[in-house]
Amino acid sequence: MTDPGEAGLVTGLALLLGGLVVAIGGWLGLREKLRRNSFLGIRLPSTMRSDAAWRAAHVAGGPLTIASGIMMAGGGLLVLWRPDSETLGLVILGISALVLVAGASIGVRAANAEPDD
Repeated sequence: MTDPGEAGLVTGLALLLGGLVVAIGGWLGLREKLRRNSFLGIRLPSTMRSDAAWRAAHVAGGPLTIASGIMMAGGGLLVLWRPDSETLGLVILGISALVLVAGASIGVRAANAEPDD
């Protein structure tokens, strides 16, 4: 059986690091520094069809992506600070996922508004 403190450490670190990756990706996208790739960003057919669609999606969805990452990282810090708050950290993860989906939805709308190359 896993020690509750150990589980909180793993959960907290995963949330913190995942949140930082999401927030940095959102920041790079917002600043138009994130190129099309197969790892980070809003990778859907509508956003991958052109560089203009990719940029439009990430500029539009960037603010909510950054907010989602900050929320996720904050949840991780909370769990690291108070390991008994692991459940609250997972609730924060769920809320940040909804914010991330909202940002992606806004981004897809912006990508769809871009003309085809």
